[in-house]
This record gives sequence, C-alpha cells and structure tokens, in this order.
Amino acid sequence: MVSRMANKQFVQMGRVEIQRSSVSCLPFSDNKFDLITAVNTHNYWSDLVTDMQEILRVLNPGGKLIIIGSVYEGGKYDKRNQKYAELIEIAFPSATELRDLFLRAGYSEVQMFEKYDRSWICDIGRKPF
Repeated sequence: MVSRMANKQFVQMGRVEIQRSSVSCLPFSDNKFDLITAVNTHNYWSDLVTDMQEILRVLNPGGKLIIIGSVYEGGKYDKRNQKYAELIEIAFPSATELRDLFLRAGYSEVQMFEKYDRSWICDIGRKPF
C-alpha cells in the first residue's frame, strides 16, 4: 500500500497507524479526532449526508472536517466532469450544495472556498461543542 510506504518511518515509530475502512462505518470510537480531511474522495461516498454524520461521530466537539475536491458542478471543467460523474455514477455536488450537505449533516461554522481558475473547492465544517 502506498500510504504504508510513504509513512514507513512514522509507522515504525508508532506515531502513525494506517487502517482501511469505509467512510460509512469508521472503526473508531466517538469523539476521537480533532481533524479529518477528505481530498477528492467525497464524490465516491455512497450517501454524503449519512457518511458526513459518521465522520461527525468520530470528531471531537469543536473538531473539523475539511473536504477538498476538483470534480464539482459549476467548476472550470464542469461539462467534462459532469459526463465523467454520470458515466461512473458518482456524486457531483456544487460548492454551495456541499456547504448545504455539511449543514444537513449537523456541522456548524461551515465555510466554503472556491478557486475556479484551479478547479477546486474546499468546504470546512466544525462539530458543535
């Protein structure tokens, strides 16, 4: 696995543990993490709101989820990406829709950033205290 090789030194030191699981059923106790990031993966989640709620469960109060993506509705490569999303049947939310999904999943202080010229969005939500 690439992640094991890239983090070999930290794994051996006991500072990093790599586990494979589905975002729909995370193998961690409640209130475990301060920060969770998802880079170009949310499009593949089976149910965005439910999966974001599962992440919310394992975040500490005040913890943050950061989602960064380059395949989104309204982006610089929208027409190409929409065809791709339809072909492989993945989620294709706009930056605003992703922000709304954070709110529906129970996050607070939701922020949305877009770099249209680079074709990426970043949404950040905090688990309420």
